[in-house]
Amino acid sequence: MKDALAVNLRRVRTDQGLSVLELARKAGVTRQTLIALEAGTANPTLETLMSIAEALGVQSAVLLTAGSPPSRLVRSSEDGVLRENYGVVRILDQMSEIAVLGILEAQIYAGRDFPRAARGDQPGTFTFIYVLSGRILIGPVANPVELGAGDYFRLRLDEPYVLRALDGEARFFSGLCSTRPDGLNAVLGRRRRPRKTSAARSGRRR
Repeated sequence: MKDALAVNLRRVRTDQGLSVLELARKAGVTRQTLIALEAGTANPTLETLMSIAEALGVQSAVLLTAGSPPSRLVRSSEDGVLRENYGVVRILDQMSEIAVLGILEAQIYAGRDFPRAARGDQPGTFTFIYVLSGRILIGPVANPVELGAGDYFRLRLDEPYVLRALDGEARFFSGLCSTRPDGLNAVLGRRRRPRKTSAARSGRRR
C-alpha cells in the first residue's frame, strides 16, 4: 500500500501543479508527512488520507490503488467462517488494493460483546454495518444507539465502542476499511476455526 500511495500521490499532486507545501496547507497536514508519504516510508491514518484526497479532489481509492482487484465469486456453500463465543462471522472478501477493505456477514449473540470493542485500539479503521435481522446496540460507549433490520451505521474503531445483540441474536452485513496492514485480524483478533465437513462428521460416528 505504501508504494502505491507514494507513486499515486506524487503523480496526482504534480499533475495538478501543486508543490508539497501547497498541498500540505490545503490538506491541513505537515510538509514532513507528505514528504514521508511520497517517499513510501510512512502509512497515513485514515483521516490524513481522506484530508489529502479531499484537498486533491479525488477519491482516496485513487491514491491507494495499485491495480483493480480481480473478480471474486463466493458461493453460499463455501467456508471462511469464524465461530467464537460472541457469534459467527463469515468473511466474504478482503482486498488490500484499496487500503484494506473487508466484507463480512455476521451473526452475534445477546450478552456477548464483540472482541476488542472495549479497547477501541484500531486507529485508522471504520466499520459499516447494515442490519439484516434482529436488534443490535452499537456506537461509542458513551452514546450507543439501537438498530433494527434495515438500519445502517458507520462506526469508528479508534475509541471504545459497543456492539452486541439485544434479543437472542442478530445478523448484519458489514464492511471494514482500514489503513492498517493487518486488516480484519486487527478487529476479529482470533484464529479461524474451519467448519467440520460432512465426511469428517460421518467418519467420527463410525
